[in-house]
Amino acid sequence: MANPVLLGGDVHENWVGHVKADYADAASPSIGVEFCGTSITSRTAGNAKIPEWLAENPHFVFADSERRGYGVVELTPRRLTTTLRVVSDVTRVDSGIETLAQFSVQAGRAVIEKT
Repeated sequence: MANPVLLGGDVHENWVGHVKADYADAASPSIGVEFCGTSITSRTAGNAKIPEWLAENPHFVFADSERRGYGVVELTPRRLTTTLRVVSDVTRVDSGIETLAQFSVQAGRAVIEKT
């Protein structure tokens, strides 16, 4: 595989990052990318610790544990695009929906680009 993509959702938070060959080596190459999405109904822990967690995990390029929603993945032969969509209010059926962030990965490159 030229650039594996991992899709997950087990932490109920949005995380976007690079999969490294060796996490102990800051210069280690990326061997894949990871998109971990939240859920609409899980409780939030808030974003207070996100800056600290990102500093401890520099292979991640984005994180958000406050907003709830889902991810939309579009896959073409040239690129994968992931759009993180969030709802305004999880308690309302008529809640608004907006894009929190969007990222893409070109075929053959294990590099995340914010779009």
